[in-house]
Amino acid sequence: MKQILIDNALESWNSAILYANDIMKGMATLKYRKNFVASLHNATELFIKQLMLDIGDHSVCKKFSARKDPDSVLLTKYKAATDLNLFFSSLSSVDLEICHSEDYNVIIRKTETLFNTYYAEHPQDQAVVSDALKR
Repeated sequence: MKQILIDNALESWNSAILYANDIMKGMATLKYRKNFVASLHNATELFIKQLMLDIGDHSVCKKFSARKDPDSVLLTKYKAATDLNLFFSSLSSVDLEICHSEDYNVIIRKTETLFNTYYAEHPQDQAVVSDALKR
């Protein structure tokens, strides 16, 4: 299975680590702190959305532009797709612009469901992760 968001998620995660290392070395300027937070936020969002794609959670895509997909042809194909990684990786750049992923605040609320197996084994982590994502 090709994970279409994983490379970008890992790149963002790496960037967050580099900024964190620089901050720990004393470069705690506003620029470094903002870039660290932005990179960490981006990585988190991409990792969660990748998991949603992997498990076939169609709520990862918030809506389709009715103006650009007036007959809902793409929306119909999306709803019928069983492999969301394959669906999105096969779209043209024009069709990709029709799709809008879900907002970060909604994605955060989905983590309890997405990681319920992990949280069952590590209940102490649920509060930590939930609090961190909200920040």
